[in-house]
Amino acid sequence: MKHKKPFLSNNFCYAFPVHEPISIPAPSPQPSPKKVDPPIPIDCCGNIFIQENQTTPIELWSIAANLIALTTVTIYNSTNSSEPLKVEITSKNKFILTVVPGNTSSYTTNYIQSVKTLTIANPLTFIEGKYTVVGTILEEKNII
Repeated sequence: MKHKKPFLSNNFCYAFPVHEPISIPAPSPQPSPKKVDPPIPIDCCGNIFIQENQTTPIELWSIAANLIALTTVTIYNSTNSSEPLKVEITSKNKFILTVVPGNTSSYTTNYIQSVKTLTIANPLTFIEGKYTVVGTILEEKNII
């Protein structure tokens, strides 16, 4: 008569010691932006007229620091202008939009703060044009 081999399992069971749970302090909650409901539209336009020595930038448009808006800035420089028009758009980064006479340029951005012309030191400068700022205010940041 043959002897049966005893059944050996490949499954091993380990017992780990149980410890008290470690309490980790919860991170302090950051205030989340408050959605503006319904979103507030932005629709602003105007004329640009620069001549001779412009020594200070001209602010064309700005928004309160606690608002978040998605906008498109469009600049037109007339064919009568003597040189390119340079506009600084400030959002998370600064962007210089240069528009040569007779052309239109646009820039779309989130987190816009301001739109202003840059200084021109040429006494013979003559620039005329138009600008529009179109968009939507999406959120209001909680400022601490």
